Amino acid sequence: MRDRNLFLVLALLFALPAARLAAQNVPAAGPAKLPSSSDLRLEFVHVEDASDIFSTVEQLYGRHFAVEDEGSTRSIYNLMLLGDSILIHDRPGRVEAVKAGIETIVGELAQVTVADRGLVSSEVEVEYIGLSEAIAALGSLARIDGMGPMGTTYANVRPIESRSMLMLNDSKERVAEMKRIIGLIDTPRPQVLIRCRIVQGSAELENPDPRIAKLLPPEMKELTRFEHFEMLATGAIRVSTGSGQPIQMQMSGRDGLAAELELRTGGYSTQTRTLQLERVQFGFSGPQPDEKGRRRETQQLMTSTTLPADEIVVIGALGENPIFVILEMDVIDG
Repeated sequence: MRDRNLFLVLALLFALPAARLAAQNVPAAGPAKLPSSSDLRLEFVHVEDASDIFSTVEQLYGRHFAVEDEGSTRSIYNLMLLGDSILIHDRPGRVEAVKAGIETIVGELAQVTVADRGLVSSEVEVEYIGLSEAIAALGSLARIDGMGPMGTTYANVRPIESRSMLMLNDSKERVAEMKRIIGLIDTPRPQVLIRCRIVQGSAELENPDPRIAKLLPPEMKELTRFEHFEMLATGAIRVSTGSGQPIQMQMSGRDGLAAELELRTGGYSTQTRTLQLERVQFGFSGPQPDEKGRRRETQQLMTSTTLPADEIVVIGALGENPIFVILEMDVIDG
């Protein structure tokens, strides 16, 4: 922080000559007659890092002056720092002159800033992760940097979606650090196979399939009233474990069952071999009647979960005669 403050002091010293020249052109306070509030103008000027230049603006343009309203006199100070804006309250001619001075200071400071930092541009291709994930990983390094004309700023990281690339524009040291971070996370992601099984409990089955019971968690019998389960539909899909990846699986089963599973990944841990699913949405419909002879209508389930490798996860159940949604993941590589 002390280095940054020292740099700003030096930069503002470069800016002062041009700003003083602009200050010389500020109109005089006018005739001896005191102005009224209606003679003044109030205007906000947005400046990136306004606090860094406010003291210089005050030195050049700050003043107290008297205002007369309805026979009483009060004192007004013409400048105020409000967040990222400078408030100017003065005669219209002086307001314009102060705005021009601020623009001069900002322009000079931007030129000195760019020259001092030695900004460089570099392209980084992102192959295995999304551009938004790469920018998020940069944290505070990905920021708004530098100043242009009044009201204009430019980013030091610019995504180029069509080429899956980031354009970096910053100091050599910061660009090198950003490229290092991206290189650490932009690596091939493990491939996994996600299996989905849709089963339905049944109190009575003429010919139950014993293989189904072996595929299900032991707790399912303990937590439900069903002795047997029948498989309605299955599906499997091979996917990458990159964060934010949408996955969609459509399955059809017996009796006209139509089911759809939508997943969105939230990240994969190679240490624990677990896949975060930040969104799990399952829906099914079909003409088959329920146990009371009524036709089923479309039903949906939405949740989130963690999917460990080589373990079975029951994400929920739907319907009066429940249909259970069961997920399992096998790591193919990584």
